[in-house]
Amino acid sequence: MEPKNCHICGVKEGEIHKFGCEIELCPFCGHQIISCMCIYEYLHIEESKEPTDKETEQWIEIIEQKGRIPYQIEIDNLIDAIAYYKGFDINESTHNRIVKKIT
Repeated sequence: MEPKNCHICGVKEGEIHKFGCEIELCPFCGHQIISCMCIYEYLHIEESKEPTDKETEQWIEIIEQKGRIPYQIEIDNLIDAIAYYKGFDINESTHNRIVKKIT
């Protein structure tokens, strides 16, 4: 069976998402990396300002040192399949909380 690709950035299961992919999880908090607040915490920048290109490059170095989380189709598909089967309409936040608890 061929690995499935991330439906956002196209990487195969087990590969690292392209930076900025909304599916990638933060290696520090487990939430979606594009919406978590860890960049502000670890770079000591104000949450009210957009990170500069230099700060984004620093953040990428930090998460690569920590170890970026590869695409894991079985987790994503399992959660979505259970929600569908049970008739739940889970939002992204709930999906991410479930992923964090089971990984």
